Amino acid sequence: MRLILVVGGALAALTTVVVAIPLLLLVGAPASASGCGGTGSIGGHPVPAGVELAARPAAQQTGVPEQALLALTYRETQWGQAAAGVPDDQAVAWLGDLAGSIDVTALGPGGTVATEVGRPQGIRLGDWINPQPIGGEHAVGFAQFLPSTWRSVGAAHQRPGGAAWNPYSPADALILAGYYLADLLNASGGNLTDAVQRYGTVNFQSAYAELRQTWRDVCAARFTVSDPFGGRCHPTTVQAYHAVELFTPDGLHHGIDLACQDGSPLFAVTAGQVFDVASGCINGARNGCGAGYGNHVVVRFRGRVPGDTGDHDYYVIYAHMRDAPLVHNGDQVQPGTQLGVQGDTGLSWGSHLHFEVDRDSWQTLKSIDPSPFLSPTISRTPQG
Repeated sequence: MRLILVVGGALAALTTVVVAIPLLLLVGAPASASGCGGTGSIGGHPVPAGVELAARPAAQQTGVPEQALLALTYRETQWGQAAAGVPDDQAVAWLGDLAGSIDVTALGPGGTVATEVGRPQGIRLGDWINPQPIGGEHAVGFAQFLPSTWRSVGAAHQRPGGAAWNPYSPADALILAGYYLADLLNASGGNLTDAVQRYGTVNFQSAYAELRQTWRDVCAARFTVSDPFGGRCHPTTVQAYHAVELFTPDGLHHGIDLACQDGSPLFAVTAGQVFDVASGCINGARNGCGAGYGNHVVVRFRGRVPGDTGDHDYYVIYAHMRDAPLVHNGDQVQPGTQLGVQGDTGLSWGSHLHFEVDRDSWQTLKSIDPSPFLSPTISRTPQG
């Protein structure tokens, strides 16, 4: 396997400019124009599922084609496989203040990022550091930004929830790469090849062409695998799916209850439209407010989960929020959109998130096990 660590993001970030011309018209619509997910390969290497799922909302958010973002990151770190970096202590020195924004646990064996990029054995900080300096800086992270460029682009685009952007998170790196490429596309008159050259990536066009040629739509991949706490804590599971429950018709619990610190931000794990919102419930009242869900948000999307043979409507419920939700009926959300904060409203005993997924209609008895929607690092069983 050829490990590639090409310096990317070598230019200082351009001033953010509103792109007046739709970028997809400038560069050509991607092969996956149907709104479904997709899969393809470069050099015989298929796109890791977790990386493709992270690229999709990044493309939707920034207007840069999904395959362009994937081809760029393949050439930069071969979708996170590059391991020909530097020792970790040297990586920390070169990262500087960015080191504090990196979730090291997610890089460890079995961690979220390690799983996303197909490296279950774990990733060292030094794996994604280019030892060749550009102007005294070293390209870092999944999309190989220079630290100064990362800071500039990140400062121009607030991360959902307000936390710092993490250059080792594929989701964060793909979003900022999209924003940066959007600026470069605007500066180059819509010429994608020229924009990527300005980014600092080489041999992009061949990778982009091969990915588009091998791309196949996969509608079954319309949902993502994520963490409703946005990776900001390690939630404790306080009640499992189908545990004994006193307040449901069949005596079973129809979601997974997850708890971090009271007031922890809660984020959407799928794209979709807000179907229902309830607010005005009092924290700690332990009553039937919000149909027992308390302050809550329900996000609806149409698609498939593993095991489906056709599309279904899915209703993803985020319940017992402390305060009024931050979204409204009819809003479109993406993975990472903040919905509210963890609380203890409705029929709840103790601050937590009740995370539920119903199929075909929003009815408790229509629930499915919501585990496929959660990062594999989140436990599904109660923890002592």
